[in-house]
Amino acid sequence: MTLTPRVRPFPSTATDLITIAVVMGGVAVAVGVALARGLRFTDVDVYHREAVAFWAGGHRLPTEYPILAMAPFSLTLPPAGIDYAWAFAFGMASLFLVGWIAVARMAGRRAGVAYVVYLLVGGFGVILSRYDLVPALVTVAAIAAAERKRWPIAYVLLGLGVLLKIYPGVLLPVFLIQQARSGTSPSRAAMSALWFGLMVAAGALLSIALAGPGWLDPVRFAIERPVQVESPRSTTPSTRSTSPARGTGP
Repeated sequence: MTLTPRVRPFPSTATDLITIAVVMGGVAVAVGVALARGLRFTDVDVYHREAVAFWAGGHRLPTEYPILAMAPFSLTLPPAGIDYAWAFAFGMASLFLVGWIAVARMAGRRAGVAYVVYLLVGGFGVILSRYDLVPALVTVAAIAAAERKRWPIAYVLLGLGVLLKIYPGVLLPVFLIQQARSGTSPSRAAMSALWFGLMVAAGALLSIALAGPGWLDPVRFAIERPVQVESPRSTTPSTRSTSPARGTGP
């Protein structure tokens, strides 16, 4: 009889902890140097304005983002005296670490290393300056649940992804097809997908209650927005000396 060696969870060794400390320390130093020099990420400024408008302006919803985006946007409302750019970067860095640990635990240490390398090399200017990491990790979690045939959880997570940023919705037919191929009857697959509909409907009802006719603005924006080649300005720091973003959180 062949025994499969037990794989220790990540992080559980001194090497794991040292690796985490080195990577996260490097991220902290890079962001700290950038912000200490007065460099700003313009998207974080937008998130701050949207959060202020929502919480201090009568719960006005953003025109470009679904309602659940207000959760990560609210990271830009730290206690008085703390720069909201620092607060947002810290929140995204913490989420990056949580995602790393989750990927390594579910798929192994090599997958965790790939997660770190791909994100830091391919998207370092994005993961700490935008909220895209939030819907991305929720979508990955939905795919992981679907792979394990935990379909209700997968559809709930997919619905949450849509309420964060609309694009995860394109996976709905993929999930339905894959569930049917896994042996689930079409009627049962449709019942599982009902969880997706309930999540999206709950978000839509809340949006209607808060925004009235404007609740569809994020959908219209996504449909009408032209194909965009990412501009350097949106992913690189801004040094505008007159930007209101140079203030601290409210």
